[in-house]
Amino acid sequence: MKMMICKTAASAVIVSVGVAAFTLPSAAATFEAFTSRNTLFTPNFAPTGEEDFEAAVIVDNPASSVDFPGFDAFNSPLNSTSSRIGAESGVQVFAPGDIVPNLEFRVPESTQNALSVYNEDSGLALTSTVLAVSDFADTLRIVPTATSGPITRLGFDLVRLFESGNVNITVFASDNTQFQQTVFVDENQATSNFFGVQILENDVRITAIDIQAVSADSTDAAAIDNVIFQERSPSVQEVPEPATEFGLLGVTVLALLTGSRIRVF
Repeated sequence: MKMMICKTAASAVIVSVGVAAFTLPSAAATFEAFTSRNTLFTPNFAPTGEEDFEAAVIVDNPASSVDFPGFDAFNSPLNSTSSRIGAESGVQVFAPGDIVPNLEFRVPESTQNALSVYNEDSGLALTSTVLAVSDFADTLRIVPTATSGPITRLGFDLVRLFESGNVNITVFASDNTQFQQTVFVDENQATSNFFGVQILENDVRITAIDIQAVSADSTDAAAIDNVIFQERSPSVQEVPEPATEFGLLGVTVLALLTGSRIRVF
């Protein structure tokens, strides 16, 4: 007699497989969270794209209503076909082709001047150009748009703009499961603040990642940089690396409530 393990929302269940055929319940997505790009991406699973936002043209406009150098705001969404004019400078911040294909950045709550870029001239503890929301109460959303193969590994550098603190991250999968994690993020971009995630199931893909800073009265925002991803070939099969399943208690409880399985690295 053969044995088959079937994942359910709450636990793994061993099912005996005999002569009679029957349908097993569908398994929820298995998420793996990473704090290092070197463990998320390996020689066997190399990234297929990366966006660093360095194509942004940020011009200080002293006549602007916001006298804040190294900053500009523009409409959401932002993708490889976008032409975005800065609300502060009046110049083209992003032109078509500036953003890598297969990713889109948007703000679910708004479109008008909803996205912002900051760079080293802003006076913040930044070492490169980062993308954030303009209204700190809003959510920054990353949407994979690849069509030739599912994006199942995606990561990015995080930084808080004004003060260190927590950031809420929610990962959505195509099987309607989700994974939520709160991470502590430094305001100094030179400090490594990487978050990455992968989905093991070959028929499930990442559909969106929401990012929002936890701050009193919405006085700070989380910004992202170096968004890196892998578009999986349909022939590639994921093989889990050794890890501690349900490594964090809070993540474990949430994973069970949302019907998914978590492996934390």
